[in-house]
Amino acid sequence: MKRAKYVNQYNLAFILAVIALLFVANYLFGKASQQQHFYQQKNLSQSILANLTIELEYGLSFGNKVDLKNSLEALRNNQGLAMITVYDNQSNVMAQLDNRDLLSIPEDVDLINFTQPIDQSPSSSLSDSLLLNEEILQSVKLERRLGEVTLSMTPLAYSPTSQEIQTYQTMLNAIIIILMIMLWAYMYYRLSYTSRIMKKMTESLNRSVLPRNILYNTKTQEAQALIKAIIDIFLQNKNLEHQLTLLKTEVAQARRDANTELQEFLGFLLENPIEHDDETIQLFYQSITQHIGDRKSSIWSRDLLKQVITELSSLAKSEQVTIYDTYSGDRINRQLIIDRDNFKRFLLLLVEQLIKVCSGHQLSISFDQRQAIKDNTILRISIESDAENFIEGVNTQSLFHFSHEAPITCYSNNVHLIAAKHLLRKFGGEYFYFEKEVRIEIPVATLATDEPEVWTESVTPIETDINALIFDSDPIDKMVLMGYLEKLGVNTEKASAKQVVLQKIRHEKFDIIMVNSDFFHDPDPFFFTNFASELNDQMEKTSILVISSDSSVKETELFKSLNAHYLPKPIDIYQLKTKLINLCTDAGD
Repeated sequence: MKRAKYVNQYNLAFILAVIALLFVANYLFGKASQQQHFYQQKNLSQSILANLTIELEYGLSFGNKVDLKNSLEALRNNQGLAMITVYDNQSNVMAQLDNRDLLSIPEDVDLINFTQPIDQSPSSSLSDSLLLNEEILQSVKLERRLGEVTLSMTPLAYSPTSQEIQTYQTMLNAIIIILMIMLWAYMYYRLSYTSRIMKKMTESLNRSVLPRNILYNTKTQEAQALIKAIIDIFLQNKNLEHQLTLLKTEVAQARRDANTELQEFLGFLLENPIEHDDETIQLFYQSITQHIGDRKSSIWSRDLLKQVITELSSLAKSEQVTIYDTYSGDRINRQLIIDRDNFKRFLLLLVEQLIKVCSGHQLSISFDQRQAIKDNTILRISIESDAENFIEGVNTQSLFHFSHEAPITCYSNNVHLIAAKHLLRKFGGEYFYFEKEVRIEIPVATLATDEPEVWTESVTPIETDINALIFDSDPIDKMVLMGYLEKLGVNTEKASAKQVVLQKIRHEKFDIIMVNSDFFHDPDPFFFTNFASELNDQMEKTSILVISSDSSVKETELFKSLNAHYLPKPIDIYQLKTKLINLCTDAGD
C-alpha cells in the first residue's frame, strides 16, 4: 500500500511537471513568435513608407485627396497591411485604405500600429544659400510638418504564417511529450531497481550481516558505492562509540569547570557584596551562557578595533589614557570570518576595562595576523602598558579570574574582564601572561583578498631632530599620529584650536606643521592672513603637511597659497617617514 501510494505521488508530480514544462515552452514560443512577427511587420511598414513618402508628401502639399487615395490603392489586398490612414497637420483624415474585410479581421481586434510624420523637404535654393553660413543653417528650421501616416499592420493571428506557426507549436509539444514519456520510463525503471536494492540491503541490515557477494549482485556504480559506505560504517561503529565516550567525558568536565567558575563568583559575591544593581551579575551570567552562533560574517579586525577605540574615546579622555593601536602580520590585510557582534562585545569589554586599569598612562594594543594553515590564521592581540595597576595585575595574574584573597580592584576580581575571558574562550581563544604584557590568541579563518599582503617591520627613528606642531580635530587620528611620530623620534606639540596654532608659531620654532582638512573649513580671512604673515616672517621655512582622507583639499586656494603638502589617511608610517625626510632634512633637499 505504501509503495503504491509513493508511486502515485511520483506519477502525479511528474504529470504536473510535464504540464508546467508545456506551459512554459508554449509561453516562450508564443512570445518569440510575437516578437519575430512584430519586427517583420515593422520592416514591412518601413519598406511601404519608403516607397510612398514622395507621393504622400506631394499629395499633402497640395491637399489633393484624390491623388492620396490613388497612391494608397497599390496597397489593397496586401496581406501584411490591415489599414493605412493619412492625416494632415490638423489631424484631419485625408485618405484611408482598409483591408480588414479582405483579411477577415474584426474591427475590435488590436492592430500593430506604426506612425510616421510626413515633412516637407527643404528647398534646394535655401539649402545652397545656408551652406555658406553654418550658424544660420543651425538656427533656421528647414522642414515643415505636412501631416502623418499611420500603418496598422496585420496581427500574428490573422497573418498568412499563423497556420505554419501553429504547426511548429504542435510539433514542439509532441516532441516534449515524447521526451518526457521516455524520461518517465527510464526513471520508473531506476526507481524499481533501486527499490529492489534497498529491500535487499534492509534485509541484510536487519540480520546485522552483509553477504559477501552482494557487491557482485549489484549492477550500478551508485549501489556499489552505497554498499561500500555501509560496510565502512560497520567498521567505524566501534571507533565512534569510543569517540562518543571521550566526548561525554569532555562535556562533563566542561560543565564542572563552568559550574566551578559560577560557584566561585557566587561565593565571591557573598563575601564581597557589590554595591551596584544586578547589571554586573547579568553581564557575567550572559558571558557564561552566551552562544557563539553560526551566523558569522567577514570583518576587518583593524577597522573594528578603531571603531571600539572611537566609541570609548570619551572614557579615554576622562581617564587621561592615550591609546596606541598597531597592526602587523602577513594576513593583516585579510578579513576575518567571525561572529561580529560577540567579537565587538568582547573588544568593548576588554578595552573599556583596560582604560580604567591604565588610568593616567599609555595603553598599547597590537593586532597581529599571521598564516597558520592555508586560509586559517592566529589573531594575536598584544596589550602593554607601564601603568602600575596593569603591571600589578600581570605580575599577580589576577586580571581574568576570581580570588577570595585579592581585593576588589580594577585589576583583580574585575567581573567585566572575567566576562570578557568567557567570551574569548567561546571563540576558542586563550590568554597568556608575559613580562609587562598580556597576549590573547584566537584561531580564525580569513578571506583571500587582491590587496598585496604586507609585513609590518620595526621602524627606525629619523636621525635629524624634527619639531612638529600637530592640529587634528579627530582625537583618535591625533593619537595614532602622535604614536607614529614618537616611533620616528619626532618632537611634537599639540594644538587644540587654530588660534593656538597661531600663538605657538609666534613664540616657538617648528620644522613642520601637521593639520587635517578641518583646518581649512570655515576659513577666517583674518586668521589665514595672520597665519601666512607669521610663516613669511620666519627666518627658516616651515612646511605645512595636510593629513586627510579628503583629497579634494588639495584643490582649495588656501592649500595652494600655503604651498602645503598632502598625505592621505589612513596614515602609512613609511609614507609619513619619507615625507618628513623630504620636507625637514638635508637628505630631502
